[in-house]
Amino acid sequence: MPAFYVFLTKNFHAIGMALIMPLLAIPFNFSYGQDLEAIGKEKPIGVSGTIGTTQTFYGVHGIPNRRPPYLAFINGGVTLNIYQWIVPFSVTWSNQNRMAFSQPFTQYGCSPHWKWVTAHIGYRNMTFSQYSLAGHTFLGGGIDLTPGIFRISAMYGRLSKAVKEDTLNAAGEIPSYKRMGMGFKIGVGKGSDFIDLIWFSAKDDVRSIDAPVKSDVRPAENMVFSINMQKELAKRIVIAAEYARSAYTRDLRTPVESNVQTNIFSPFFPVRNSTQLYGAFKSSLTYSANFYSLGLNYERIDPEYKTLGSYFFNNDLENITVAPSVRLFKQKMNVSANVGVQRNNLNKQELSTVKRLLGSGAISYVPNQKWNFAAQYSNFKTYNKISQNFNQFQTLDTLNFYQVSESASFNTGYNSTGKEKKAWCKS
Repeated sequence: MPAFYVFLTKNFHAIGMALIMPLLAIPFNFSYGQDLEAIGKEKPIGVSGTIGTTQTFYGVHGIPNRRPPYLAFINGGVTLNIYQWIVPFSVTWSNQNRMAFSQPFTQYGCSPHWKWVTAHIGYRNMTFSQYSLAGHTFLGGGIDLTPGIFRISAMYGRLSKAVKEDTLNAAGEIPSYKRMGMGFKIGVGKGSDFIDLIWFSAKDDVRSIDAPVKSDVRPAENMVFSINMQKELAKRIVIAAEYARSAYTRDLRTPVESNVQTNIFSPFFPVRNSTQLYGAFKSSLTYSANFYSLGLNYERIDPEYKTLGSYFFNNDLENITVAPSVRLFKQKMNVSANVGVQRNNLNKQELSTVKRLLGSGAISYVPNQKWNFAAQYSNFKTYNKISQNFNQFQTLDTLNFYQVSESASFNTGYNSTGKEKKAWCKS
């Protein structure tokens, strides 16, 4: 385990207090004057639309096909802009004879913006950082404030609704508890330089549904503290880092422990028998020149790290990658790559350790405002080593094996833009 990571883990509370105290000492002088003269003068109604297609080819060797060899999708949509209210409609067709129509009123929300204030009302999603609140949709309210050098965000709302267990399994829905969440971010920054302190909390309502019988769904609770920063050095070098600590309780019905070791969550988060503490850390160092850039990235996520502010999260991994890129033909073409290594079983508690050689590349070409082309290729080689502590009565054909996974894609796009048309309504 890197020494810097161990230092952050043991001194997170002291570092957080050292960073937040200077912020609390800065006076907040906000201006409350509002210029509302422009509101109500214009009443435009706009209409826009999109159409796209996706073609997927699939093939395997040595094992049965897991999906059809060819899939085609056509997506279309129309968006109405009525007095700055966005109302989208979309439709999807596929060669599997499935027509899916989507209308927006089951989940509707808006994010009005005025100067340095943005409000989020209804069904919205916000992102504080990768390891805390990361794009999870909620029903409630939020706000983003950027007065001067300050960066302030807050949210509160329902992350998931209560869904009772269907004992007959007729609907096929997975039961879930009503989950409420709230978060707060405060930071300072300008341009590419910033530092943010983040707090996020989510908790299930144990009384929202009866305890499921067939499904292993348990009421959970989570709290995350995170420090996220980025700094530009010498106008060409950018360093970025985030460190997060997460307290996660798998089952709120387990008893609270009385004798627990003091940690950063102690004053705010009750520690139960099913509570675990996890950490995640990432950093990057990027050098950008006129026609090329080179990045060095490091990421480590503890096993079982979780945040209820994200739908899905990979954990138990350590990545070290190098990411070069080149811009050619007056920056109309961009060639980039990402090469490195990844390993899991960070705590040495699993029966096997997987090491992967990561390799991917991408090319994009935009000759003009109408056409764009992009191609991607990835080749991931996996090396799996079985631990010597496996069950001695278990028969294993081999202890080590390699696995190679390849994928390639090509995209082309044409953008046809006409003159903007507005419809005016007079009262």
